[in-house]
Amino acid sequence: MHNSAEHADVCGPQDVSGLPAAAAEVDAKLSEGFDVGEPTDTLIFVDADGVINVGIRDDPVASPLLLEDASLVTAREIPCLTSTIIEAVATRELGHGEDGTYAQFATERGSASKDICDVFVQRLAEIVQLAGPRCWLVLSSTWRRPTKSCQRRVAALEKCLSRHSGKTIGFSAHIGGLHERDDPPCRVRLIGEFVRAFTAQRATPLRVLVLEDFGATHPRDWPSEKNATKTLKEVEDFIRASSNTPDLTSVKLLHTYDEWITEHGYQVRIGSGLVLAKVCEAKRFLLGEAHTDKHCTEERLAPICLDSECEGSRGA
Repeated sequence: MHNSAEHADVCGPQDVSGLPAAAAEVDAKLSEGFDVGEPTDTLIFVDADGVINVGIRDDPVASPLLLEDASLVTAREIPCLTSTIIEAVATRELGHGEDGTYAQFATERGSASKDICDVFVQRLAEIVQLAGPRCWLVLSSTWRRPTKSCQRRVAALEKCLSRHSGKTIGFSAHIGGLHERDDPPCRVRLIGEFVRAFTAQRATPLRVLVLEDFGATHPRDWPSEKNATKTLKEVEDFIRASSNTPDLTSVKLLHTYDEWITEHGYQVRIGSGLVLAKVCEAKRFLLGEAHTDKHCTEERLAPICLDSECEGSRGA
């Protein structure tokens, strides 16, 4: 996804990952669309499910279950393990100064934007605005697939982002791998390939902000035979090392993920969406010391390391 601002190319996603020619195309678009006097470019990779909605991993092999208003009703009427987990999510307090529980982020089944939590999209729009005019928004979600249902979802999200921003925001790029198995290690590799292509002919500072829940999973749980990264910091390090200019590249993985054990011993894993704690992490990465929030304390949020020399996100 791309912060198109006044200069957006909103004709739809383009696959610009992995190829030197594509990197040149990205560079040309930036030269045409942005003030070249700006010192820093920003890539924001955005997953959809688990970022702009809440996804519940109730089955280790199935896709996460979307937290919807209808599922909340069903969970209270039909007792089963899935209902128990949904209820645990619905009653989970948010913390970080944000009142309420995850239930308030349930989407509305049957609506045109049934996959979208409007509050989370408003927060995403705020992050995009803070990134400044030289911001390239990249779609890393399965929503990048060229199907009518995905195109409808993307259009709805673009419309919502633009409404909250007061200006046009559209998707100008997506990662590749449309025909590959889209598991978390593959997603990380594809993001790295995009960064490598983007920096092939560039020598300017680059910030990379990755908004991902990785299908409501943590790197430590990914299969070892396919994955060399076991912490959030190692994911950040891999993406940074993929850049042709690693010394000029800073990476922040905003892992929209929560997990806990219920009082009855059930393990719950969710893609938490853009709760305020995660928005605060993004602001600290983009604004540094300029961002102050009474809830952003050292014990509640780990320090942001622009050079990936420390653990970065909580839970790594």
